[in-house]
Amino acid sequence: MTTGILAIVVMIFTFSFPESPRWLALQGRYDEARQVIALVDDVDVNSEHTEFVLASITSMNDMSAEKASLGSLFKYGEEKMVYRLLLACATQLFSQMSGSALITYYSSQLFSTIGLSPSLSKVLGATDLTFKFICCAIPFFTIEKFGRRKLLMTAASGMSFALAICGSQVTEDNLVPAYVAIAFAFIFVAFYPIGFLGVNFLYSQEVITTRYRAPASGVSTAVHWLSAFVVALTTPIGFTSLGWKFYLVWGSVALSIIPSVYFFYPETTDLSVEEIDQMFIDSPGVLSTVRLAAQRRKEKAQAKQESVEQLNNAKKAEEQYEQALVESRI
Repeated sequence: MTTGILAIVVMIFTFSFPESPRWLALQGRYDEARQVIALVDDVDVNSEHTEFVLASITSMNDMSAEKASLGSLFKYGEEKMVYRLLLACATQLFSQMSGSALITYYSSQLFSTIGLSPSLSKVLGATDLTFKFICCAIPFFTIEKFGRRKLLMTAASGMSFALAICGSQVTEDNLVPAYVAIAFAFIFVAFYPIGFLGVNFLYSQEVITTRYRAPASGVSTAVHWLSAFVVALTTPIGFTSLGWKFYLVWGSVALSIIPSVYFFYPETTDLSVEEIDQMFIDSPGVLSTVRLAAQRRKEKAQAKQESVEQLNNAKKAEEQYEQALVESRI
């Protein structure tokens, strides 16, 4: 019922969404494409920035019209598609193998392993998941402000630390570590949505070029759910064999996210689909892509600032001219 209501709300609001400038350009409706670009980037419809973006879109549309073979998705080549596919798949893999499925599917068993009663474990499990639902709103306010890389690394840092503490040893005479573990289980579900409830799906789409987005999305989503299956299958065995030490396995995976993102994940915030494509093409190698992305974002921010200043100067000059015209009539 709830899902149906949300779907209706989304359907109603779609009538107020502007058409994609890429689709408009593909249909030959260039004036409308310019208006959408100017609206999204907050620039003048006739500015150099608008024309540059439209030219990039037109160029990429011409490339997208070419037939793309599925085998090319798994080749490095000029577009570095296999690297981009690995980024998308690794992001989805991290989202499950970092312990999130453990909290979701086995929350009550999680609390039972640290010495709490079955009834209390069920209550805490339900409360923990409700808290997770509330925290899902965090990326909405942070994703564009801080960028994908920072959110992914921040989430991984908090998750790895929280999982390590969740592995506290508990005895019947000492439940204090259990209470600490409860607090850090809640901390885990506060950090997880920051980087892996929305950001992971968005980033997996952004790094893939338009021609391969549908098949690459299928591959990365398959990795996501296969990882969830592995976690659901192995968790009961892990709890039985390792007990509290099983948390350290997921904590190690979460910790490995930080260097992976730092060295291999280029920042895509503020870059268009065409600019991301060009960035991967221009990058001389995998390790230089992150640095090139930062350079392109800086150049774009400077260009946008110059465009805004030119627009403001033009408006100011027009106002001065009108004021001078009024004074001359007086």
